[in-house]
Amino acid sequence: MEESSEFEQRACALSVMTILIAFHQKHYRNFKRFYLEHVEKQWECAFPGLPSYQRFVEWMPSVQAIACIDFEPKTSACNACQKDLRKLC
Repeated sequence: MEESSEFEQRACALSVMTILIAFHQKHYRNFKRFYLEHVEKQWECAFPGLPSYQRFVEWMPSVQAIACIDFEPKTSACNACQKDLRKLC
């Protein structure tokens, strides 16, 4: 059972990160509007068990730490990207 819940936690974290990245790529100014108008209406089949907006916002801080993990860069392009990420985190 522990493996299943660990998988579900990882899948949830990846879904949250995917939605947050998409928010920035779609150039919405308001995350709530993006979530309610875009994610819930157009992506519900891509994210089964999608939580309510309020629950999603509660999960965001726990996922933020995962996004700021210091990965070992493999190329100079990764080095530049990593420096940009450190500024955000």
